[in-house]
Amino acid sequence: GTKRMMSAVFAINTSWKDQVYLDITGRNDWSSALVYANKTGNHSYFYPSVSGSWLVNNTIKMPSWISLAKLRASWAQVGNDTDAYKINTAYSLYGIDNSYGLQVPDTYYAANLKPERKNAWEIGLDWRFLRNRIGVDFTYYKENTKDQIMTIKVPSESGLSNQLINAGNIQNQGVEIALNTVPFRNKDWEWGVDLTFTKNVSKIVELHESVG
Repeated sequence: GTKRMMSAVFAINTSWKDQVYLDITGRNDWSSALVYANKTGNHSYFYPSVSGSWLVNNTIKMPSWISLAKLRASWAQVGNDTDAYKINTAYSLYGIDNSYGLQVPDTYYAANLKPERKNAWEIGLDWRFLRNRIGVDFTYYKENTKDQIMTIKVPSESGLSNQLINAGNIQNQGVEIALNTVPFRNKDWEWGVDLTFTKNVSKIVELHESVG
């Protein structure tokens, strides 16, 4: 079950006057797990990301009781392959006692399988007050996984049991809210109380026509 993954990565990190920050990355993978026996396939795939933040309190003069006012946003794409030797049809070897034989495969392999793609973006803010005694962190996110590689059952009349496909579009979106407080602090130790609220909604936006 061995596969080879080769990657090329670049990253750009910039900032302006300790106020605005921007990070850009890109990555290209070449996976042997997506190469067919005839040397074709979608084995090369690129995915980028962009993220930025703005320290509002370093740009706009704010009351002294505001310790930090930060806005952030990001968008990222992630690619993924599958397991080694999974997309090619081949006989499998089996053995009983001292006898060995070849078994006909029971899975139909898609002729043009694509790598999985996850597109995710989020926005958020981080506000802290009273010398960081109280902090509020809010995040809203949404991510869509397209061309998810999965195995489904097929009618036995076909002579096969499974089919390897790109599933469709699965969506997750939600919010995360964190309240961080420090009720007591002195020069030796501090006591913190944190509360977190999360909500996530999953939705099947699109499925392969063979998925019932």
